[in-house]
Amino acid sequence: MQARNLKRQIIHLFSRHSHWSAAGVEAAFKEQNVYADKKDWKLFLNIFLTGLGASFMIAGIVFFFAFNWDHLHKFAKLGIIQLLMVCLAVWILLFKPGELVRNIVLTVLSCLTGVLFAVFGQIYQTGANAYDFFLGWTLFIALWALISDFPPLWLIFLVLVHMTLYLYTEQVSDRWNYAGLINIQVVIDLLVLLMVEWLFKKRLREVKTGWFVYLTGLYVIVILTSAIIYGIYSRIHMTEWMISIGLSILTYTAGVFHGFRTRNVFYLSAVGFSLIVILTALLIKPFEDPVGIFFIAGLFLVLTTTFLIRQIMKLNKEWHAAAQ
Repeated sequence: MQARNLKRQIIHLFSRHSHWSAAGVEAAFKEQNVYADKKDWKLFLNIFLTGLGASFMIAGIVFFFAFNWDHLHKFAKLGIIQLLMVCLAVWILLFKPGELVRNIVLTVLSCLTGVLFAVFGQIYQTGANAYDFFLGWTLFIALWALISDFPPLWLIFLVLVHMTLYLYTEQVSDRWNYAGLINIQVVIDLLVLLMVEWLFKKRLREVKTGWFVYLTGLYVIVILTSAIIYGIYSRIHMTEWMISIGLSILTYTAGVFHGFRTRNVFYLSAVGFSLIVILTALLIKPFEDPVGIFFIAGLFLVLTTTFLIRQIMKLNKEWHAAAQ
């Protein structure tokens, strides 16, 4: 399977940086036996059903406690979760399953850690802020996320980091504002993207981590767009807003450069749509009564989006030699 993924990546790499026709690429896929066969579909179903079963197990545990909360002793509530976690951890150590199964079990353990913290807080009414709950959850699964080499667990960990920062800003700190929070989140996400890109170059894991990179990169662009629009209309916290603009220029430049270097239209599309939204906000801002400008802004949005899509499609055809 890994050899087949490597062949697929090599063929994609050659097709992006040459004028190899689509028919030639398809012939190379067939010649190198890259297309999925019966064995690959069996592996896919195994992965899919294992992940689905793990998700149903976590949901079942949560609903079990929700339904039977008043009928369980507090030691039973904590003991059931801890027993499950210990059994899963011991099973990994004793039976040493494959990488995929091990990573799925680690993801289940990470989710059960959050359930354990939630049950503990409900039993003893610790009075802690929600930020403390997410901070503890994040810290206790950090090691599993680092050693797992599993993008779904990375995504869970990254979401917990963002939730911790957001709730800390809402409940504890009065020095961070919306733009400042976004700047911190952007820096964290950019560092994660750099780490994943480095991992891809070292281990050729594009197929495994591609969706995670796209999702994280899209989130960065979305929150940067919202920060800039927030600054356009509020004009408060100018220092943080200028930092957001600097991060946007850096991120967008790097995204466009990386898109052209790798011949990947995702980065160009995301940056282009973000700039269109920002320009539309700038177009509406000077008018005190925006009702009359809505038609012009809508026309501008339609024209620029159409132009961007046409250019992206043209580039994609040129890069992948889809036009015969």
